[in-house]
Amino acid sequence: MTTARAAWLDETIRTLARHTWVGGIWLVGSLGRGEADAYSDVDLVVAVDHTAPTTVFTDPVAGLGISGHILYRRPKPRNAPKDGAYLAVGIDLAGLPVLVDVFVWPAATATVSAGATVVYERDVLPRSTLGFIPLMDQHRSDDRRGSDPDAPGTVLMLVQLAGKHLVRGNQPKLAGICDQLAIPTDSCEVTALRTVLDQRIDTVTYMDSTEGVRAVHRLLDLIERHLAGTLGPAIENSPDQH
Repeated sequence: MTTARAAWLDETIRTLARHTWVGGIWLVGSLGRGEADAYSDVDLVVAVDHTAPTTVFTDPVAGLGISGHILYRRPKPRNAPKDGAYLAVGIDLAGLPVLVDVFVWPAATATVSAGATVVYERDVLPRSTLGFIPLMDQHRSDDRRGSDPDAPGTVLMLVQLAGKHLVRGNQPKLAGICDQLAIPTDSCEVTALRTVLDQRIDTVTYMDSTEGVRAVHRLLDLIERHLAGTLGPAIENSPDQH
């Protein structure tokens, strides 16, 4: 997973840097801080100028030309920077889902948060002493819509996040995700997460979710093996953004 994620990220950065309207690219979250593990998400911020195509804002992944087989999408407009865009997607890497959060930020206000890693900048970007979330709170979109809690993309993403926090032993974050999934905290384990996948996502109605369900099940297989100790020690707790 780690090797595939790194290769995908290198390709993505090269692709984005070719666009003349991309002014900068940086990573936030655990990858930005250099604290990532195999289960870490990719939190990618892209600064674009006024010449960027409209599709960059209506569909950031397609508009930016980000490669990879998408297993699910989870839009949440209120996560976007003002006049920008946001989309979370699960991308199939090495047969497993890797969560990628894409933030499109207009270059006129784009600012690199403290703890971020800049991987490309056409011109020097302004820096802030604030962390990503506090900085975003100062530049939050006027669109206050959240995500659809019953959409397959939301369920797939939340189950994936719950699995990550479970294997890390991060009980506070696990409890928060399980609450969103309506799973009692004391029974939020791999078996319960599998049940949510199978009962809340109808792959007959949502045929395009079939691959995503299978991939998240494979991820849960891996997490079970980690928890059982057959893949070595469990992952250390890591303070990701989610």
